[in-house]
Amino acid sequence: VGETFSGDRGLIGSYVNERELDAQFDFTLYWSILSAIGRKESSLLDLEQTFEDSEAAYDGYLMSTFLGNHDVERFIAHASYETSSLYGDGACPEGWIRGPDTAPDWDEPYQRLMLAWTWLLGHEGLPLIYYGDEVGLPGYHDPDNRQMMRFGEELSRREAEVLGHVQALGQARLDHPAMSSGERVRWWEEDEVLAWARVNGDDQVLITLNRSESDRTLSNGLSWAGLSEGTWTDALTGEQFSSSGDALTFEVSAMRSRVLVLE
Repeated sequence: VGETFSGDRGLIGSYVNERELDAQFDFTLYWSILSAIGRKESSLLDLEQTFEDSEAAYDGYLMSTFLGNHDVERFIAHASYETSSLYGDGACPEGWIRGPDTAPDWDEPYQRLMLAWTWLLGHEGLPLIYYGDEVGLPGYHDPDNRQMMRFGEELSRREAEVLGHVQALGQARLDHPAMSSGERVRWWEEDEVLAWARVNGDDQVLITLNRSESDRTLSNGLSWAGLSEGTWTDALTGEQFSSSGDALTFEVSAMRSRVLVLE
């Protein structure tokens, strides 16, 4: 995987071929995830369109997806409104190195981070987890985005929740090929609520994001999206939902996501 720090897909893609790189980091997609989920400056449908545009631009090559790296402010710094620009404030916005950033003390930034991880680990790509983003480590621009990692009892309640969420997503992605491959169909689409169905052989998943500040109840058919009737289990919570005929109905809490897998 190579790194070309640019949103120019033509430039990034020019290095991905049989003679040079197998893949590159998809910075265009990173900024779209940050915009739609981290900063809520664009819609979830905008994010899906960016993803589809990247798929077309890179012509079947599997690119690397991510929520942060050593060159940008931490996702949590954006989600807690500490970074004024989508593209970062830089290391020295006022002539001095900004930092150290501290962990936010309210839920929303961590909820946004968990939504972003659900979206990223529920799509194709080679996911990069930059150390600390699996717990929501704070940090402004380099070098503050290289704060010491914390573990176990050093984590706050919110950070531990993010870690458990990422671990559950990772296990689901390992257990269910349909998390990252197979035919994908949008099952529900709004600016604030998005669900996509995916089938890979006998494996079926239905992933939902609710970016809004209200609980939502979703109900839709199954067969038109290639899904089957039966019992669906949320890989994140263990909750189960049974279809009624060809319809599946379930609730998604505000600022939460579900990863439903067919039993």
